[in-house]
Amino acid sequence: MKRADLEALNLEKEAIDKIMDMNGADIEAKKAEINTLKTQLKESKESISELNEKLKDVDSKDETIGNLKKQIDDMVQAEKDREENERKKKADDELTERIVSAFPEGVEFTSDYAKNGVIADIKSALKEDATLGVKEIFESLTKDKEGIFKNKQHEKLKIPGTDSNTGEDDEKPKFKSFF
Repeated sequence: MKRADLEALNLEKEAIDKIMDMNGADIEAKKAEINTLKTQLKESKESISELNEKLKDVDSKDETIGNLKKQIDDMVQAEKDREENERKKKADDELTERIVSAFPEGVEFTSDYAKNGVIADIKSALKEDATLGVKEIFESLTKDKEGIFKNKQHEKLKIPGTDSNTGEDDEKPKFKSFF
């Protein structure tokens, strides 16, 4: 509002002065209010910036925490797997010992390969039918099989006083000793 606008309304000078003073006071009050709001806005923007920075820190910490939780979960799963494998191995070792102890006395296999094959076949049979006995399975697997067990009749005789490799008398001089 301008003074000229009020003078055009044919108002008295005192009335115009009072109106202008009141208008000036209103304007100054609004300016102060605007300045207050600007200050609050500036502080709010700074606060938002600070909170955004903190949020970035929290996000990175959350990511780190998430990674740590995943690592812990992976370790827990690995430990469960290890325990399960250990339990299975222990059960397998016990079953193997039970099978070996059920072999007839004096049985000697021709090789570890043959022995382990028979043990594996017995384990398979037990998985298929747990009601069967180990001795029963052993007998059915090895009945009429040749080459699985050592045969004492096929072993070389060891005669005292002879070289076990050649069968010659140990007392005879060797061909190499003449030269």
